[in-house]
Amino acid sequence: MHPDALKWNQRYAERPLQAPARPEVWAELQSWLPQPVANALDIAAGEGAASLPLAQAGWQLTAVDIADQGLQRLQHFAQEQALQLSTQVVDLNQPDQLPAGPFALILILRYLPAAELWPALAARLAPQGRLLFCTFNQQAQMNPRFCLQPGQYRQQFPSLSLLHAGPCTSQPQLDLYVWQAPNAAPR
Repeated sequence: MHPDALKWNQRYAERPLQAPARPEVWAELQSWLPQPVANALDIAAGEGAASLPLAQAGWQLTAVDIADQGLQRLQHFAQEQALQLSTQVVDLNQPDQLPAGPFALILILRYLPAAELWPALAARLAPQGRLLFCTFNQQAQMNPRFCLQPGQYRQQFPSLSLLHAGPCTSQPQLDLYVWQAPNAAPR
């Protein structure tokens, strides 16, 4: 088993079985969600802090994570709330393991993907689909290798439109990037 899976499975095993709180940045994220509600992919979903509110809002959600314990907890919380969603254990260092898509929304919250994952994410966006990426910046009090450098991803996707890049209003230690796919896939 991957060392990250072991680490996160242990963390989830030690937590009480209580649904996670909605992220503090939820209102900001919600303002960038595409309309109409369609299918979404939550990357590094864990136990569902972002997945559960998306499913509550009617999104057809697929949640992926390396930790099967987190995804089992997410399924438990979804069943308690009579929500439908699917989960898949994925090693995010293996982009070919991602669900195929296309997705109207791809959300990454509090996770910094490896460089090889980015092209696979962009390729899974539906026309006019949005990629919301919100993770720790240099103001966060944590290991710098998990934190964004200022403006680090402004030029990440030449084929996508960058709609927003900057610190979150409600949590300035997080940066939010929002990209949108063109109307149709380039030929």
